[in-house]
Amino acid sequence: RTRTGSHPPDLMQLKADENLAAETIRLLRSSGLDVTTVREEGLAGATDERVADAAADVDSQLRAATRLAALLSNRDPVGEIWVLQEDRLRIRRIDVE
Repeated sequence: RTRTGSHPPDLMQLKADENLAAETIRLLRSSGLDVTTVREEGLAGATDERVADAAADVDSQLRAATRLAALLSNRDPVGEIWVLQEDRLRIRRIDVE
């Protein structure tokens, strides 16, 4: 079983459950896909819910990184501290010597 995030295809990641054959994973990777297995993430034997939660965490981190990249493309962060959270961005000015 695989789970994908809702990000653009060039950032798509697949999470392969432990019942997917190793040969299939090699084939997917050799095709250029970014495949991570539950075993590689220390989730072997985990419930489906735990695996889904782990995939959602990765998806959330990718969304945050995409947001941050968009923000950085429009602003110079020198002299600022940025704290990016799920629902907001806090920016504080600091003295740079």
